[in-house]
Amino acid sequence: MNIIVNWDRWEQTTDNDVRAPEKALLEVINQGLDTRHPEEKFKRLWEYWWSKFPSACVLSTLTQGHFRGDSQELRFWFGEPSFFGSEHVDSNGENLIVTVIGGPNTLRSLAHEILPMEKFEKSIKEPADKDTITIPSKIIVWRRIKE
Repeated sequence: MNIIVNWDRWEQTTDNDVRAPEKALLEVINQGLDTRHPEEKFKRLWEYWWSKFPSACVLSTLTQGHFRGDSQELRFWFGEPSFFGSEHVDSNGENLIVTVIGGPNTLRSLAHEILPMEKFEKSIKEPADKDTITIPSKIIVWRRIKE
């Protein structure tokens, strides 16, 4: 299964600036990733971005694809998302860097390839209200370890 990559943020101008005014650049990047092998291109873009801002990503989440059936969403964050549901994490774009959509094994491998795991702690986020959940699920979270 190929992955689908959607950049929500590209480059910060300072360590404290998380706005993304260059929407045209984001469209070009997303179009450029729409090929038969987007994973390799995404990894190169991520390596470049990570080398410029090594402390910017503080959190990564792996959830069920909210509208995509059996696919999952691997998301990388500048800060905390505002909503942790039973299967989905969201913030209406705030603090979101990039979303990668694909199969669960592909995305888990990708997370381990591009995150320096010695700087991140893995945990499972249980659904908030287990009584109203019809499909038990968990969200995998990789959170930056505070130094």
